[in-house]
Amino acid sequence: MIKSKFKFWVILPILLLLLVTVLFFKISYYLLFTSYQFETPMFPYFIMILLAYVWIWIFYGELRTKAIIVAIDEKMLYKRTYLGLGSQIFFDLNEFDGFITCQLPSKGGTYEYLYLTKNGKKEIKISEFYHGNYPQLKHRVTKTLKFLGDQPFSMLTEIKEVFI
Repeated sequence: MIKSKFKFWVILPILLLLLVTVLFFKISYYLLFTSYQFETPMFPYFIMILLAYVWIWIFYGELRTKAIIVAIDEKMLYKRTYLGLGSQIFFDLNEFDGFITCQLPSKGGTYEYLYLTKNGKKEIKISEFYHGNYPQLKHRVTKTLKFLGDQPFSMLTEIKEVFI
């Protein structure tokens, strides 16, 4: 059985989530409990909406779907969401249609993501960014499941998947 191992970078979404939460409550405090007047009255509300969106994206998009623990053997796979703190879900590998790969560009380089699909939907996302043993996980998946092709990166698709 191969179990995923996190890279050091997994701490980044946690720190960003904490920072966004603190900023959100700090701005809320200023709006509700002080007489501080902003030059543009709508600016703090815009920032709060932006911070709420970033919080949702990190919590539901990154921690729920990408920063996961995965363990794979010849017939079974299990995943735990939210850095391994979420509920454990078991899958029979035969349930999956196959896998898709996608290259996600970033300032630090390009990272590959491997999506295991079930009934045409991305069920499990294994990330080269978050998982230190990504090559071993990918090798195990490629031995068992059918390659369905490469998918071009789309920010719109990434945003849509946060809410699905």
